[in-house]
Amino acid sequence: MHSAGAPKSLFNETLGLIQAGRLADAEARCRGAVARYPRDVNMQALLGALLVKMDRDEEAEATLRAVMDEAPSFAKPAEDLGYLLLRAKRAGDALPFLERATQLDPGLERAWFSLGKALALLGRGKDADAAFEKSFELSPERRLMALAAEHQKEGRIEEAERIYRRVLRKNPGNVDALRLLALLASRADRPDDAETLLQRAIEVAPDFLLAHLDLGRLLKEQDRYEEALDCFDRVITLEPAQPQAHFLRAATLARASFTQESIDAYRSCLAVRPGHVGALLGLGHVLKAMGDYDGAVASYQACMREAPDYGETYWSLANLKTYRFGDATVSEM
Repeated sequence: MHSAGAPKSLFNETLGLIQAGRLADAEARCRGAVARYPRDVNMQALLGALLVKMDRDEEAEATLRAVMDEAPSFAKPAEDLGYLLLRAKRAGDALPFLERATQLDPGLERAWFSLGKALALLGRGKDADAAFEKSFELSPERRLMALAAEHQKEGRIEEAERIYRRVLRKNPGNVDALRLLALLASRADRPDDAETLLQRAIEVAPDFLLAHLDLGRLLKEQDRYEEALDCFDRVITLEPAQPQAHFLRAATLARASFTQESIDAYRSCLAVRPGHVGALLGLGHVLKAMGDYDGAVASYQACMREAPDYGETYWSLANLKTYRFGDATVSEM
């Protein structure tokens, strides 16, 4: 759907910035266009989709709802809004938008797939299967990826790898297949293969956060700390509130013996997600290394409150030697 307003070249340029991973530039371009052409629902919808991509859920929802109010027959923002609500575990709220998107444009494959997920979460198994089948009809590649994921989940690794490679023969730019194949290579102790696949995924999709995180983990395990930190910094640049990037950055700094820097990084993670168990435990470790036993105890105790059945926390407290467990804690253990 197109309305009079911004030149199509401006829309395409903005889309190109998104595809290149330049999300901040894309947002500035989008907002400038919306301010100049306030009735252009295409630019408004693109801004909403971009905000979904940037995990700015409240802004994205408000933007997309406004587009739907102005252009109720526009299928794509209905799909994006449904996807956003589903991702936020609001399947009931997502359902009418996904149903509307598939009715308005039956060729929206992702809308059918998201609709299947929403229906499954709402306990409507038969309807979910029908939606998934429609998605698979529109995208045989999606069917193959789902089949490979099932093989992988059940431990049939050779079958999963064979299907991922089949997908990549037909579509070398399928970044999900590249990443999942890299995970299999990493688990099979083929780090060079895994790195090549992840680098290829990032070349295709520079803002593919999961690929950056996986590559950073891989490099960290090879003690290539500076390169690993570059990966995590890239994720934080793209998505400042990404807790796992902050956590992995902190763990890498700790492993590289940048103790004070790792303390700061763990605290950055906890500022984003206060109950992050790994960050609480890791912070306790580095505070202990710095001789701050009170700080270490406080961090370990916070970790215990978040995950009372996590045995490493109790071991870490016991390993302080000077710490004594109370009777209630002993009973819990």
